[in-house]
Amino acid sequence: AELTKRSKPGVVVIGTDKSSGSSFVVRHIKNQTLILTNSHVIQGAKQVLVIWPDGNQDQASVVLDGGARTTLTDLALLKVQGKEGKVLPLKKGEITVGGEVIALGAPKGLAFSLTKGVVSSLRDDGRIIQTDTAVNPGSSGGPLINQSGCVVGVNTLGMTKSVGLNFAISSQTAQRFIDKYDPDNP
Repeated sequence: AELTKRSKPGVVVIGTDKSSGSSFVVRHIKNQTLILTNSHVIQGAKQVLVIWPDGNQDQASVVLDGGARTTLTDLALLKVQGKEGKVLPLKKGEITVGGEVIALGAPKGLAFSLTKGVVSSLRDDGRIIQTDTAVNPGSSGGPLINQSGCVVGVNTLGMTKSVGLNFAISSQTAQRFIDKYDPDNP
């Protein structure tokens, strides 16, 4: 419960005219807030509606889109004017198989829902996390958080015909993507 309370201020629900999903705050820079989600959630949209846990809403612009040609490129970075939400730290270093994690997001439009599970395995040289934590449509783009409160992955895919077979992009891959954004050269 404490972990959810600490993390929820950094989680947001996002929507476009075609889809909705989850995302989270990764950085405050130059009076702007950077938010990470999945590329497939924004589907090429230029403007995205951001809904904060307190009910406030903002328009975000897409500043970096990985294009979702592969699971590893299914990331997008959004920007909101002003310093909003709480930055959720990305885990550096090894992710522990068997470690407990929670997913926060908006599965099936049920905003700010929590599911709990474990890291089941690491795939693709640790760039993809396999988890039994429930990841449903709408959970995409939300954080997978360890017991220390660090984001270990970005929820991206649930195998709908399987139970407990879900995937997230690792925090290291997400950090590499975020580092490509240059606020001085958008």
